[in-house]
Order: sequence, then C-alpha cells, then structure tokens
Amino acid sequence: MAAGGSASRRAQEARRQERLLREQWQTARQRARRWEAASEGERRVAAQLLVLTARGWRLLVDRRWPGTRAANVDMLLVGPGGVFVLDVKNWRSAPATSG
Repeated sequence: MAAGGSASRRAQEARRQERLLREQWQTARQRARRWEAASEGERRVAAQLLVLTARGWRLLVDRRWPGTRAANVDMLLVGPGGVFVLDVKNWRSAPATSG
C-alpha cells in the first residue's frame, strides 16, 4: 500500500458522506419551505373566510380524511349554501383565465 493510502480512502469516504448529507439538507430545506408556504396560504384563506361565520357559516380547518393514514382536508365550509371542501394551494403566480 502506498503512503497515505488508507487516509486517502477515508478522506474520499468522508467527502462522499459530506455530499450525501448536503443533498439531504438541501432536500429538507426545500421541503420545509414548501410546507411553510402552504401553511401561510391556508392561514390567509382561513382569515378571509372567517367573516362568513357572522352569516351562519362554520369553518372547519385541517380535518383528517376518513379511511386514510395521513390525508387531510384543508377546510370545510358548512352553512346555509351547502358544504364546500376547500383544497388550498399557494401558487407562485396568480391564475389566469382565457377564452
């Protein structure tokens, strides 16, 4: 074995682990940002819908979807006009219509 061979292999392995951890950190960071944006969007929509409670509506937020492990309904709006299921999305840009 050449001088420094085992230290070189260990350094390469450490660098490989460093790259893997950096990729995992970046993925976790992106995921956290998406969940934070989703949370902010839901808070904004809920704040706007709360004004309807004075008119007989009830707002139910973050309800578990029956029969599933983790799925949820962002909001249910129940009142004189019926029952509405709301799935809130926080898009990067405003939606556009055509035609």
